[in-house]
Amino acid sequence: MLNFTFSTALYSMDPQNRSGRSPGKENKHIFIPVSKSERMIQRIQSVYLTVIILLSLLLLRGNLQNFTDESGTKISLGLTGAITGAGGDVMGRLPIIWPFLALAAVVVLISLITLFLFRKRRIQLRLSGLLIGLCAVLLILFCASIYYAASTFSLSIVFGIKMAFPILILVSSVFAWRGILKDERLVRSYDRLR
Repeated sequence: MLNFTFSTALYSMDPQNRSGRSPGKENKHIFIPVSKSERMIQRIQSVYLTVIILLSLLLLRGNLQNFTDESGTKISLGLTGAITGAGGDVMGRLPIIWPFLALAAVVVLISLITLFLFRKRRIQLRLSGLLIGLCAVLLILFCASIYYAASTFSLSIVFGIKMAFPILILVSSVFAWRGILKDERLVRSYDRLR
């Protein structure tokens, strides 16, 4: 058990002081017992992991990217790898899209696992490190898919909000890792003091 002591001028919460009288000078502390089995309060890393999950799910919804051709016609790259024109006619398919979709689903799964492993910070720290690597590969595959589609079909890229999602996912994973590392260092410093 860890005991945290807070100085106070209030009545003592000491079990021996049951009379309700004002404590003497020797009992001006409140002792709060904290055990290791209690849940650790997650801070900002839970928010970052939730952002990763939401952005990855939004990335897997709707069209992946929009393009325009030389005539200005809107062309979109769907999640199935189909490049469709404005009328819905399929111009071609990209085989490179499937690894991207599988990796995005793995990122969602590992983020969920990492989010719910808050009691096991060391495992959570390792998984978040793995998540950073997967998010970097996700960003590379996203850029490669867009570049491959644009160069193969002579298309111009239309910049949209979905283009920022892989970058935000990577940044959020780094911040989540840093938050978990900070908590682990804090717990280790408490263990050293004990």
